[in-house]
Amino acid sequence: MFDGEEWEIRDAKCFEYQNDEQPKAALVWEGNGTVNCRPISKNMEFLITPKATLNIIADTKLKIYVFFPMLK
Repeated sequence: MFDGEEWEIRDAKCFEYQNDEQPKAALVWEGNGTVNCRPISKNMEFLITPKATLNIIADTKLKIYVFFPMLK
């Protein structure tokens, strides 16, 4: 069981995200692009650390699933 959301970023578009205090996990479901100038593509995973700023640029349509920590 998990909680999260889907981010869809159209090709050639930019998305900026400022994280809160909770770490999150992300899975690239579809497409390719960059996160903070590092390449990402389908089936890659990355960690979003607390208070991180992400700059995501889609080369092709990106679909990213972001998973939130389970809270008690």
